Amino acid sequence: MKHDLVYGFCRKHGIPLASGWQASENCVRPHDRNETDKHWEYKCAIFRRLFCAGQTVFTELKLDYSWRTGGARMRFPTADILWLEERILIELESAPTPKTVVLKGEQFKDFNLFVFDLRKESLEGIFERLGI
Repeated sequence: MKHDLVYGFCRKHGIPLASGWQASENCVRPHDRNETDKHWEYKCAIFRRLFCAGQTVFTELKLDYSWRTGGARMRFPTADILWLEERILIELESAPTPKTVVLKGEQFKDFNLFVFDLRKESLEGIFERLGI
């Protein structure tokens, strides 16, 4: 998607972009210095597959849905990967608990959410589940 169309698309579909969204568009950004090598490698591989297919991809994008919780701060405001055209949010977790998965599902219910356990999923398995 062309850069100048992204904001209009997001407004139309109710996707709340933070003011600095351009810094997360079509680039791979690290979460923090504690990000594991496997997390980084999987994020890069998924990003590359989507980007090379001409898709709009955001990494480490902060989404603000605090209005749903009465202004309370979100526990997981940052999306690992957002595939904009398909409205798919991809979370890569090292040890997801059922409670974490449910909470992320509630926070990001406007998206098709995929939470992958990096201990159990191969990269090819992730590609297969995402259909890419």
